[in-house]
Amino acid sequence: MNNITKTAAGIGHPIAHSKSPIIHNYWIKLANLNANYVALDVGDNEITDFLAQLRAKKYIGANVTLPHKQHLYTHCDQITPTAKTIGAVNTLYFQGNLLIGDNTDAYGF
Repeated sequence: MNNITKTAAGIGHPIAHSKSPIIHNYWIKLANLNANYVALDVGDNEITDFLAQLRAKKYIGANVTLPHKQHLYTHCDQITPTAKTIGAVNTLYFQGNLLIGDNTDAYGF
């Protein structure tokens, strides 16, 4: 096992109210993973910088909330059928070097 801590992010604007870091870091700790989850306030003018960090593998993936769900749809290499149907992404992850956009909102409803 390598000792590099993997980081996942939740992005939105605003995001300070999000309970996601508390929830995800609880489960990460319980599973004894070498990882963490952070919330990042990413404004519209910061999307390009965030995507560069994501593609440089600073983050292993991200959850996306308002106002970026539709905008980030256009920046993915591939879109899952669910995300295509909904027309927005709320989850970004990698398959190899491909950035995949998915949407799990429908499952929540």
